[in-house]
Amino acid sequence: MAFVPLSPVVVAAQDGGPRADHVILVSVDGLSSDVIQRANPIHIPGFQRLMQEGTFTLNARTDPDYTVTLPNHTGMVTGRFTAGASGHGWFSNVDPDPGTTLHGAGGYISSVFNVVSDAGGSTGLFATKSKFSLFDTSYPQELDAFEVRSGSAALVKAFEATAPLEFAMLHFAEPDHAGHARGWDSGDVTAYRYAVQLADHLIADLLEFVDTHPGYAGRTAVIVTTDHGGTGIGHGSANTAANYTIPFFAWGPGIEQGVSLYLMNPTRTDPGSGHVSRQAAASQSPIFNLEAGNLALSLLGLPAIPGSTLNAAQDLRVGVGGTPPPPPPAGTTVTLNVSRDTKIRSDAQTTNFGTAEQLEADGSPRYRTLIGWDLSTVPDGATIQSASVRLNITDVSGSSYGLFALSTPWTESEANWLQASGGAAWNEAGAGASDRQGAAIATFTPGTLGY
Repeated sequence: MAFVPLSPVVVAAQDGGPRADHVILVSVDGLSSDVIQRANPIHIPGFQRLMQEGTFTLNARTDPDYTVTLPNHTGMVTGRFTAGASGHGWFSNVDPDPGTTLHGAGGYISSVFNVVSDAGGSTGLFATKSKFSLFDTSYPQELDAFEVRSGSAALVKAFEATAPLEFAMLHFAEPDHAGHARGWDSGDVTAYRYAVQLADHLIADLLEFVDTHPGYAGRTAVIVTTDHGGTGIGHGSANTAANYTIPFFAWGPGIEQGVSLYLMNPTRTDPGSGHVSRQAAASQSPIFNLEAGNLALSLLGLPAIPGSTLNAAQDLRVGVGGTPPPPPPAGTTVTLNVSRDTKIRSDAQTTNFGTAEQLEADGSPRYRTLIGWDLSTVPDGATIQSASVRLNITDVSGSSYGLFALSTPWTESEANWLQASGGAAWNEAGAGASDRQGAAIATFTPGTLGY
């Protein structure tokens, strides 16, 4: 059996927290959370890196009233819902007529492009749908670069060929195209799954580019989200969970690694599987994709978009610094960060696997996995009502495996089949019975792939 340990969670964040010189906002059009949850991790290295090295949620929300492309992207760059007295008011999802702008009868609508430009920074928008001309027409002075390409690979190349921008937005359309053509089926061999894997590999390439480009390296934050998911061959119903349930990732210097956005943000409420209306969001707001613009500005150290209502206080926390949130109230579910993990093998008794990305358990030869959690976020004196471990199974087995509490201390970078840490042997080789606290806490049979 092989699996990847999941490590989403807890830390405090950002009053005057992480800062970046550049922010790249990537929107993967039509990206459902389900496809990420169901994918084999080795097939989505880009999203895996975002989850392991950044903060994220797979339970963010779209605009409450419109699960379509232009209204949601307009919300991302303006920090507003579509409808309502303070909404941006762009309801159409087709190519705008030539010369049409966002600035209708309600007056001028500011955007993230305005704020960056007014501060002396440069901005760009790189899209794979012609309807994004709406933003070029609406912000001709604020956009230093505007490109439309028919494919996302060509789009990324166009971005990489542009001089470093303080703020850039990239839009990948292939998952949406595949969903409309063949359906939003997240199975292993589907057109939609392959389109998502294409987007994922472009994200992985983009992160590598950021790591190595002298103008971006060490100074760039990346935000990844989407405008909607999908079901069947569409996504028009704003009350359908598969349409409104979406991912949201933040990655970069100073941003916490492998943590849950909801547990970092006491001002946001995890909505479970439910739809959240504009009215309900006023008192119990989930994390919206529409918060991306103001999050980008807070990372750049710039003020919020004038007239915006989503993350207008710039209180969406993603990184270190500031005052930690209060301890969770009674009845709260806390997801704990996996702080260390390794595997030990009877056929490689002196080898340490502390840097391995996949863990394994087996009976012949004997493989065992060690996992440790950071318990610092559990309040002193808290009563633990229940606990569970969530794993992503990447190789099935019909055998049962036991979970044990270890009593012998061990070190991730030194443990092997013979020793628990440098110079300290296990009581029994392979973390045997005398290294454990009694019988198995639980057993499970990993008979199917996935979580």
